[in-house]
Amino acid sequence: MSRSVKFLSVAWIAFGTAACTPETEPERDDPLVDAGPGAADAGADTAPSVDEPVAAPECDEIPSVPVEYRSIPGFTATEDFQFDADGRWVGADDNGNVVRITRDGERRLFVPNAGDLSGMRFLPSGDLVFARVDDGTLYRAAQNGAAVPVLSGLVYPNGLEVDLDGFVYVSEQSAGRVRKVDPLTGEFTIVARGLQNPNGLSFSPDYRTLYCGSFGAGVIYAIGIGGDGNPETPTIFAQTPESPGAEEPTGPDERSIAACEGARGGEACSFDGDEGPEDGVCYALGDRLYCDTGSSDPWLAACQDLAAGDACTVEQRGTGPMQGTCTEYAGLLYCDPGAGSWDTGCEGLAEGDACTIDQGEGSEPLDGTCVMDSDVLFCWPELEDDPFYVACSELDEDAPCSVEWYGSTYEGRCADFDLDGFYCWSDEGGGERGGLDGMAVDECGYVYATEYGVGIVWRISPDGGEVEMLMDPDAAWIPNLHWGPGVGGFDRETLYIANRVDGSLFEVPLGIAGKPRSYP
Repeated sequence: MSRSVKFLSVAWIAFGTAACTPETEPERDDPLVDAGPGAADAGADTAPSVDEPVAAPECDEIPSVPVEYRSIPGFTATEDFQFDADGRWVGADDNGNVVRITRDGERRLFVPNAGDLSGMRFLPSGDLVFARVDDGTLYRAAQNGAAVPVLSGLVYPNGLEVDLDGFVYVSEQSAGRVRKVDPLTGEFTIVARGLQNPNGLSFSPDYRTLYCGSFGAGVIYAIGIGGDGNPETPTIFAQTPESPGAEEPTGPDERSIAACEGARGGEACSFDGDEGPEDGVCYALGDRLYCDTGSSDPWLAACQDLAAGDACTVEQRGTGPMQGTCTEYAGLLYCDPGAGSWDTGCEGLAEGDACTIDQGEGSEPLDGTCVMDSDVLFCWPELEDDPFYVACSELDEDAPCSVEWYGSTYEGRCADFDLDGFYCWSDEGGGERGGLDGMAVDECGYVYATEYGVGIVWRISPDGGEVEMLMDPDAAWIPNLHWGPGVGGFDRETLYIANRVDGSLFEVPLGIAGKPRSYP
């Protein structure tokens, strides 16, 4: 994924096409569409479901940390992955295709031209749902690889999870919320709002708590899902060491709820806020509507009173200003820090052509080369000119460093990105500490989170009180992690972690399985 997307957490923005339904869950004659013979098991694994009687796990024998692991080559540099019923690894390749790969390396195309993928999950029918960050859309693909859009208008959709009834939960990293989506109809409700860069998602073993990691704050939120399906106000479950943290989320303003009384999901709304009138859209939060003004998305809020092409500033996680340009996508303006340089510096050019990066007022232009990333040409700086590389040219790993970028100064530490030297990884841009990415839960209720940029896997006790470093592998980009299915050579008591640096998997035998799967 490009630095302008992953590093800054900026999304392509489009309007949603499906209405939200606050009154009741959608009526569904079947949990999901029948995708053909054998489809009911196509995305399953051999782990027991929550409805199957199983022996109690040996939770008193949790392995001590740090744990041993090994690397398995031959996969792809994917953001997320899954295992199918035959024990094949499923993930995205460098060309935006979803492929299936066996343990011994046999590779087959699954979903062609799937795009720039983030989260993915199998549904009870065997269909695959995946989120695309390049067009803000959730898709559903049948076993024959045919994909259809389920819901668009998502603002940097990232983490995905599936509940006991086959509903999909998707985190919108740049909008600070989590939606519950019907993968058949696209109808949705909001289950959490006001979160700081929500990313990875995973349910507890009983599927009554949804855990969500923050990409930047280093906190893990706990969202209680009641028996009636209505969500509770999220709380901070745990925080990883040396991370900046975040404020406790709050419920919606009562004025925003009153603004949507008698309205329907998707209707425009307005209410008098603390600083004047606020306009928004009525979204469902559980069984009632509230007026979402978009203020939780700083990239949108920065251009609220501006026009396309105007300069804008975003307070990135409250630590410093990020300067950019208001850029229009699907009728909405957001503050794009890369507008006119990284993203458009190769307009009219071809891959491999020389290009120039205009960093804006206060910073010198950079010479670069046009490179293809997710079917888009980006102007990528020459390594010896890249300010993040230059800042660490005479420093050691983990040494403090600072970078002048877009007229602002960013503080970070020198990190190893498998380059000829170290790279200054800015705290403001995704986290020397606090960039939580993937999320998983084992059968005993322990929560696991990967930390982007430093390559640490954390294990958190079921009560959230103990945060331990499970492992510190030699990779800075370990975006997601899943337990093996118990077939195809992938053990069900082993944790597998994506290494996006070289397309390998870290294999971590823990002697304990993941949480029960959500369907029989």
